Amino acid sequence: MDSFHSKIKHSATVRCHMLKSPQYNQFWSCNSFFILQQDHARGSNYSNAVTSCHQNQGHLTSTKAKEKRKIIQSFLTTDSPGISVGFSDTIQEGEYILEEDGSVMTPGQLEELFNFLEPSDGGLSRSEDCGMVYVDFWGLNDVSCFKQ
Repeated sequence: MDSFHSKIKHSATVRCHMLKSPQYNQFWSCNSFFILQQDHARGSNYSNAVTSCHQNQGHLTSTKAKEKRKIIQSFLTTDSPGISVGFSDTIQEGEYILEEDGSVMTPGQLEELFNFLEPSDGGLSRSEDCGMVYVDFWGLNDVSCFKQ
């Protein structure tokens, strides 16, 4: 088992398997509750990640615990700066629903887990509805679900 799966296996009881996307050398690890996108800028986005995981009986990770977010963030490098995580407010603006179990993030979770001034919903564009963790930020961000 490589160190990638070793860290996850020690952090939670999960069933892991790797999928390699057909484009851009991206590795997705659905059933370990997150997707690593080595090249978020080309050909992949949150919506594609959710679909890919569902097709493989998995889901994106929820990050309702700081510890899980820190573990996920530990996999990031400048070559793979972002990981899509399983929450969005596409159904009701400001109501962030977790992909994993359908629960709604509480105001306390939003304050504790998001970066300062996040979630921002893209300011005036109001176009940021899906979850992302970046290598150089301590907390969660909301981004466009279709940003490639």
